Amino acid sequence: KYHMIAVKEGYKAVRDSYLPTLDLELKGALTGRNSNFSNTMSQANRTQYPYTTVTVSFNSPVEFFKIDNVQKGYKKLEKSAELAYNQSLADSKANLNQLIVQFEKQKNILELLEQVVNIQFEKATEERKRYKIGKTTLYQLSLIEQDYLNSKLSFASLRYNTLSSYEKILSYKKN
Repeated sequence: KYHMIAVKEGYKAVRDSYLPTLDLELKGALTGRNSNFSNTMSQANRTQYPYTTVTVSFNSPVEFFKIDNVQKGYKKLEKSAELAYNQSLADSKANLNQLIVQFEKQKNILELLEQVVNIQFEKATEERKRYKIGKTTLYQLSLIEQDYLNSKLSFASLRYNTLSSYEKILSYKKN
């Protein structure tokens, strides 16, 4: 949006530099004879009376007739900036939609992973009971405990990624 405003202001500045100007200048001076010296002969050909000069000047740049080309160029640049702005809006909307889809997938996987963690916990609890009564080995118990801890780690990691995706969605919606 700001790029389009900059283009419009740039066009105005260039247009103003191509416009003709009309200047009015007024000069005045008082001159007279010096009463101490008599130099009448030397002042005969000079203007020794008060005088005023009015100057009117009209200045037009050499490229004055190129202003239409400049205007067309800036109109194209303005259209380009507008299209770029619209494209960035479309890209942002597509990114937001992609983030929402990703967030929904992560949320579903997170729910499933939470169920896996609960199942792994129950499995580890049962295996501990079996170990206490001597129906399983310590090695088997450690494998099941390791599965449980890995599922908890995956759950925590996915929860972090899901919250990160949600935060990105909120930041897109603010802008």
